[in-house]
Amino acid sequence: MLDFGKNNKLSGQSLIETIIAIGLVMTVVISSITMGVYVTRLGRGSQNNLVAVNLAREGLEVVRNIRDGNWLKKSQGVEYQAGPPIVYYQWDTGLDGCSGANYCLVRPEFTTVGGFLVFDKWALHKIESPYCLPPDIQNNACRLKRAVGVNTFTIDDFHLYNHRATVVNRNIATDFYRSIGISERDLSGGRTVKATVKWRENNIDKKIILEEYLTDWRYE
Repeated sequence: MLDFGKNNKLSGQSLIETIIAIGLVMTVVISSITMGVYVTRLGRGSQNNLVAVNLAREGLEVVRNIRDGNWLKKSQGVEYQAGPPIVYYQWDTGLDGCSGANYCLVRPEFTTVGGFLVFDKWALHKIESPYCLPPDIQNNACRLKRAVGVNTFTIDDFHLYNHRATVVNRNIATDFYRSIGISERDLSGGRTVKATVKWRENNIDKKIILEEYLTDWRYE
């Protein structure tokens, strides 16, 4: 005699076990996807932080190099303005105009040698308010671009972050904005340099600020 009640009971148990197994598999899959998305965002965030810090450091280094170059010119008695009156290079020549309501951009400058562009130096480009003022520096005037691919005889070949006009498939706008602020001389005779880099990540505004205090310590 067949026991249909027992068979139905076993069938019901098998169905429940199958549903539970599917639920466990789905939980594992969803958890894996969620973890993957989190790790991807975390990795991208770490990469953006690294790029932003290096961009800020680059800005400080440019200003420091201008100060060091001024020292060399000062020691050689190089004239900044022929005059009259004659004005000689000081340690902070060229660092004015980047304080208060005005900020500066860092731009690469190039010279032509034998028909080719050769990197010459980094320079400060002064801009006026309201462009690039922290914390609201997300303005195209201070948005950094970077070259992709190769475009012969242009600055783009150097793959440097720059503030040149955006060109489709060549000089592409990045997510980063940078401005440089330089205080006037304080009572101690030094200047505070502030490099601000801002970007947007997952609909959240991010910002990194690095500061350095520069003095004329060689001649003090």
